[in-house]
Amino acid sequence: MEFIGLNHIKGEMSDADFQKKIDEEAEKRKGQMKKYGRDGNVQVYEELFHYKGIPYWIRIVRYYQIGVPLNQIKGMNWLSKWAVLEHPDELKPLAEFIDDTERVTGLYEWMYRDTLHCGQENWTLKQMVEQMHREAKQCIDAIPTIRDKLTEYYEDKIERLEAVQKLMNDSLHSTKKKEGIK
Repeated sequence: MEFIGLNHIKGEMSDADFQKKIDEEAEKRKGQMKKYGRDGNVQVYEELFHYKGIPYWIRIVRYYQIGVPLNQIKGMNWLSKWAVLEHPDELKPLAEFIDDTERVTGLYEWMYRDTLHCGQENWTLKQMVEQMHREAKQCIDAIPTIRDKLTEYYEDKIERLEAVQKLMNDSLHSTKKKEGIK
């Protein structure tokens, strides 16, 4: 990823192409603006990265408002674009598994983050992308801890279940003994 200044990436969709996308969307929504609204977003760049052999996407998304000149669009932040971290499709089963373990592991939305949060409104695009790289590395570095957290959690549950089963068996054995049943 090569930055041009702090707020543009080499290969990012040009303003002219972005405007064409807005015009295409305006045409699709013609006569239905009340139903679909006047705003939306377009992915203007993406790049696949790898960390410890695990792939992840960083995508740049840009906000638009139909009928508003590009230089007057007021988006979710001062740039009207933001960075998104996403896992590739082949990691979807892993991401779903990790999300399913959230209660135990504390991990959620694994490999899905963005820079649309309080305190990030005035960041440069470069800062946003750097944050997505940090988030990707944190997600990937957390993978080895998942097994340990699940093992610890379920070992405790299994021990408690075995204790209950022993109490039930002892109680049943005691009842049978009292009633003379073998």
